[in-house]
Amino acid sequence: MLGTVDSSPRARRRWGNMGHGRLRALLAAAMVALLLAFPVAAHAYTYTAQELEFVQQINEYRRANGLGTLLLSDTISDAAAKHSKDMGTYDFFDHYTRQSDYFAVGASPWDRMAVCGYDYNTYKGENIAGGQSTAAEALADWKASAGHNANMLKPEFKVIGISMEYVAGSSYGYYWTTDFGGFVDPSAHDPSSVGGGADVEKPAVSFGAPTDGAIVWGDVQISVSASDNVNVSKVELRINGTLAATTTSYPYAFTWYTSGSTDGACNLAVRAYDAAGNYSDASIVVTVSNHPATTTTASSTTTTVNATTTTLPVTTTTAPTTTTAPTTTTTAPTTTTTAPTTTTTAPRTTTTTTPPVGFIDVPVEYRFYTEVMSLAGAEIIGGFSDGSFRPNEPVKRAQFAKIIMLAVDEHTDVVEAAGDATFPDVRWTGDRYPFDYVEEAVDLGIIKGLNGGLFGPYDNITRAQLALMLVRAGGTELTTPPPGYAHGFVDVPAFADEAVTIARYNGLLSGKTDELFDPYGAATRGQVAKMTSNLVERLSR
Repeated sequence: MLGTVDSSPRARRRWGNMGHGRLRALLAAAMVALLLAFPVAAHAYTYTAQELEFVQQINEYRRANGLGTLLLSDTISDAAAKHSKDMGTYDFFDHYTRQSDYFAVGASPWDRMAVCGYDYNTYKGENIAGGQSTAAEALADWKASAGHNANMLKPEFKVIGISMEYVAGSSYGYYWTTDFGGFVDPSAHDPSSVGGGADVEKPAVSFGAPTDGAIVWGDVQISVSASDNVNVSKVELRINGTLAATTTSYPYAFTWYTSGSTDGACNLAVRAYDAAGNYSDASIVVTVSNHPATTTTASSTTTTVNATTTTLPVTTTTAPTTTTAPTTTTTAPTTTTTAPTTTTTAPRTTTTTTPPVGFIDVPVEYRFYTEVMSLAGAEIIGGFSDGSFRPNEPVKRAQFAKIIMLAVDEHTDVVEAAGDATFPDVRWTGDRYPFDYVEEAVDLGIIKGLNGGLFGPYDNITRAQLALMLVRAGGTELTTPPPGYAHGFVDVPAFADEAVTIARYNGLLSGKTDELFDPYGAATRGQVAKMTSNLVERLSR
């Protein structure tokens, strides 16, 4: 808490993070990754000069950092304005609604956006501030905070909602809320259009990989470079003239399963659009050679994230984020967050309510096809609303808590324990996910927590953490390896060695002798399906 000079609105400010101790702060930030769903209707909105000034300044800041600028979403601005008004009117400073004329008590940023119409499963974030009377002050304070700055410079964000409200007699007078989104909704527009002027400039687009004339085989990583003076709204991929996939998220990338294509020359074309409907094209010709795959020119291995596929044979890939190896502990390692960085929060995982007969990006030849479909049939895992499974995307620790509890068939409702949360970063918010599943896993000894007493629900689960939790879930049903048995991996840290050994011996994971286990790498949805299915099969014997 900064010292108070006087009781005027300008003199009183707050900063801090959205988590434990957030009431001793001038700013607060929240951020989450979701996935794309469906559009809704737009809303009209009026902006003040300072609000428009802030949008101009943040876009200049993003351009200076090599990022695309943000479109102004009237729908998101509606949610931001109502939250700013509530904070001033009811004299609180928090990401979660305490009292409101518009929202339910306890509503999160994602809940408020959804109520106002931005109900898309996409990247979302929020920064709030109190006491700044100008856009320049708010921007400067947010720049000075790592968590808030990360929100403002997140490449995946495409749109912004902005609000500065002044409430006389309140603790801070001026209340700022900026909400961010990764999907360009129908109400989004070029901020300059508020004062007139149309965007007529076309995006720039080109292939990063593979190169024109390349010989490719197997699973080919396709990366695309796209930029625009305002923002790129989507990138489409066509294979031999047929639309194969669309992505709205940076970096723009796809995985092409060439096993479903005929050997020979193949035309790849991409088209980049901006929100005004302007577009540009680029194309290359490559040669598919799967029989035999012994060519000397390899396809690109650039990894990318968050492309939504629409038709086979193209799916997306996600590069797992490698965390820095911590000191040896008895629990799975992770990087603990220190104040005043942003505490991550997220809404519920988007899954289908009933298991599909198949996923558009899990063909029969996919190496974990059997395991994915087995868990989907048992309603332990699900896909996304576009029919995809996205096997290469990382799994969050909260998501795995739910998966493992459903897998061991131990789920019960523990809402009555809502006031006795084990971890300060997993609290009861009126929804069973993730609180119930985490608490149940704690009761069964599957979850131990991280260094510092946190759980890190929206951190990616690492491969070492996955092995630890699976072995704890298996318990006495798993067989103890005989003396002298070795798992065969060369990079397993001491804290995970026993769990990896047990998991390997009981067939929960496999691999070649002397290969790398990558203990601190993020476990993907495909890998989690494989190892969890192996545990379910082992427990059913």
